[in-house]
Amino acid sequence: MSEGHPTPEKLRWAIVRAFHEEGLSYGQVTHLLCIGTATVSRVLRLYRETGHVVPRPRRDGNFSPIRGKVVTQLKRMVARGRTQPCGN
Repeated sequence: MSEGHPTPEKLRWAIVRAFHEEGLSYGQVTHLLCIGTATVSRVLRLYRETGHVVPRPRRDGNFSPIRGKVVTQLKRMVARGRTQPCGN
């Protein structure tokens, strides 16, 4: 899988089956399915904690304190290619 993309649900179930039903180790699952150990670990932890492999909803993250006129000014600067506010 490429970085930043969610693991497809079919692959998640294949991980669970290989580990729980076939009795393969983490390493064997990674080799068989050509995926990373971290992916296997995340999917199996999710399955263990929830009984399913559907990813949890993403959180919104931190609220940005940058608002109003500051946002507008920053957008203009980026659009113009300016990165230094002093005009240097």
